Amino acid sequence: MTLERDFRLTAPDPVLSVFRYRVTSYPDLGMDQAPRLPDRLRIRETWLPDDGDNPRVRAYARSLMSAAGGDAEALVAAVVAQIRSEPYFYTLSPPPLQDRNSIDEFWFQTRRGFCTHYAGALVFMLRAAGVPARMVGGYQGGEINPVTGHVMVRQYDAHAWVEYWLAGEGWRRGDPTAA
Repeated sequence: MTLERDFRLTAPDPVLSVFRYRVTSYPDLGMDQAPRLPDRLRIRETWLPDDGDNPRVRAYARSLMSAAGGDAEALVAAVVAQIRSEPYFYTLSPPPLQDRNSIDEFWFQTRRGFCTHYAGALVFMLRAAGVPARMVGGYQGGEINPVTGHVMVRQYDAHAWVEYWLAGEGWRRGDPTAA
């Protein structure tokens, strides 16, 4: 296993069977406290498809950012508040979405999806508001093996969440399905 600069653990080969490794978690450690996001990352983490794609979500994100006075954390809080207060449903069997304007369709019509749908919508909204953002995939949870004491992480522990950039503070985590 290799620990990457962004704190990801990567394996040199595909993981095809059970294996063990030892890690120590430091949940209060900041992820990247650089005062400035390098230009190449800013370009990559603010890229969006053609302007004609998902126009309703683009406009919605810009209005949220305006109402938040340009505060990305307030935008994230507003999105999470909407998920909590309106009829959105977490499901592993969401209805199929169209290729074009799929985020508009998810956010304003079907309102049904799993972590990837919600995280993808939030990343799109943040980017539409000019905030660098990225979706992160990993594992959340696990079970402690009572015999050996190690943590067993299974595929059903897979999860997706968001990281967004705050100038002077670095990457911040946001999880829209924590709602």
